[in-house]
Amino acid sequence: MDSENCRESQYKAYWFSRNEKIIDCLLANCSSIIYLQEVWLGNDELVDMYEKRLGDANYSLFKVSDHKNK
Repeated sequence: MDSENCRESQYKAYWFSRNEKIIDCLLANCSSIIYLQEVWLGNDELVDMYEKRLGDANYSLFKVSDHKNK
């Protein structure tokens, strides 16, 4: 992003593509446990992407929001 006022969250193509690549890397490692911190839980489409892809790979998912509901 080329501006301090510009956020990746404003551009679906950016955050969608980046998170698809993150999930690809997570699945390629075949880890027994995957722990993600600072995930954008306020975007249902993003959460659904992780739940679907990781769920399809037989991972059980648990989400915990911080005290500020992020």
